[in-house]
Parts: sequence; structure tokens; C-alpha cells
Amino acid sequence: ASYLLHPFRPRFSLERRRELIGVSSWMFASLAAQIVQTQADRVVLGRYAGADSVGAFAVSKDLSEIFTHEIATALNRVSFVETSRAGDLAGQGARIGRLLGSYALVTAPLGLGIAAVAPEFFAVFLGDQWSLAAALTVILAPAGALYAISKLITSSLQAAGRERVAAGVSIGSMLLTAAALGAAVFAGATAPQESLG
Repeated sequence: ASYLLHPFRPRFSLERRRELIGVSSWMFASLAAQIVQTQADRVVLGRYAGADSVGAFAVSKDLSEIFTHEIATALNRVSFVETSRAGDLAGQGARIGRLLGSYALVTAPLGLGIAAVAPEFFAVFLGDQWSLAAALTVILAPAGALYAISKLITSSLQAAGRERVAAGVSIGSMLLTAAALGAAVFAGATAPQESLG
């Protein structure tokens, strides 16, 4: 019914297909890079560590990110629409700065709070056998909060019509993560065996 009442009635057309494919391709590249970045650590850890270490890491990472990423996802949906509606990114510096500050005010305390209570949380709810996951959560929760904040930058770039730049940021971040994981694997492979036990 609203389709009939509203004056703007979109129609199927292939008139701007090249533009649509271009934007979609860059947004896909950005999203694919973000997925690889967030999952690469599990893949690498699964290759070089035992099941208990992989399990502890997976539980700690999921718990570290559950609140910050869910809130950031909801906030990104709103900020994407507002940034897109406002138009060119050049005139939105102050507004995006306020958004980044707002994100930080919400996600930083969550990440730091999860890190602060992780040992007690795991001991009470999951038991002492998850102490490794608690120790990992202390590190991963603040990092997850920072990552949630950084997603606003990519989202704002995409909303302002800078999909290529957003994809470049995401791909660059993915490559930095890959380099860090490679360095960690190399450091683990060259460490003296007695220190690994």
C-alpha cells in the first residue's frame, strides 16, 4: 500500500548497472577483507596449536567481542544512513569525530570491563579449566573494542561514496593482520623448544 501512496516509485532498470556493479564490488572487497581479518587468527591457530588452545581462544574471542561488536553493528546502521544522507565526507569531519567519540564512550568501557572481570567470570560461569581463555580475554576484549570503533571509519567512507578508499583501508588492515600473524608464527617456530612447553 505504501508503494502506491508514495510519490517515489522505484522501477527495475539496468540503466546504471556499471555504477552499481562498481560500488558493489568495492563494498564486497571491503567486507571480504574484514572477514578474513577477523577469522585469520583462528585459522592460523588451528594449524599450529592444539584443540584446547584453539577452543580457549575461540571462547575468549567470542566473549570479548559479543557486546562491542553487536553495539557497533547497530550504531553503524544508523550512522551509515546519516552519513549517506549528509552527502560529501569533506563537510562531515566534526560530526564523524563526535560519532567516533560516542563509539569510544560506549565500546571502550565494555571492552575494558570485560577484560577486568574476565578471570572471575570464567571461574564462576565456566570453571577453572577455562583459565587460559580468561587470560586471553584480558588482551582480546580491549582489542575487540578498538576494532569495533575502527569499523565506523570504513562504514563512513562507504556511506560517503568512497568505497575504493574503504576497501583499501580494509585490505590494508587485513594485510597488517596477516603480517602480524606471520611474525607470530615465525617467532613461535624459531623459539627454543623448552620455552614453548
